[in-house]
Amino acid sequence: MILPLVSRTVQGLFAAVVLGLSIVAIRWQVYGKAPAQSGFASFAGALGCLAAAIGIAGIWITALSTLILAIIDGVTGVCLLIAGITYVVALRGLDCGEAAHILDDKQWKWLPAAINHPLLTGGSGPKSDDGYAMGLSSYGEDKINGVFTDRCHKAKANMVFMFLAFASCVAAAVLIWVHRRRNGGRMSSRV
Repeated sequence: MILPLVSRTVQGLFAAVVLGLSIVAIRWQVYGKAPAQSGFASFAGALGCLAAAIGIAGIWITALSTLILAIIDGVTGVCLLIAGITYVVALRGLDCGEAAHILDDKQWKWLPAAINHPLLTGGSGPKSDDGYAMGLSSYGEDKINGVFTDRCHKAKANMVFMFLAFASCVAAAVLIWVHRRRNGGRMSSRV
């Protein structure tokens, strides 16, 4: 009973981190709608928290069968994996230190396409007299470097936690099936 409880707690913590960082990323958006990656990641994080809570309840509530718990873990794991993959694609090739160097050179208005995406910049707004305004421009040129680097690190951390939450869902599902096999295929909730 201790191992499933620890597994579910870790699953819930990882999912809560994904949810929190995804909501923070959504709040960065200044122009336009938040990127779909951030919205889906917040959904996957919330689903992971719910799955962990149901899994913890399933330790003591006999009405929750191992099949139901395994299905919940499977769906949650797939959602977290998809969210992680979308972040990998969106952040591909982005080196937070290299991006900071580009911003140090005061070339932030002409960032390369790999860096100038709404996951980190807060979207793009209407053109001004001196160039294309981005969500980062509201911080002023002296603070853009630090803000962009901080966002870059948070987005990469969120991506890592998505995969860790996925792995914890897989571990929870494996524990369920191991328990099922030990009980001769019976569907009980005592995982």
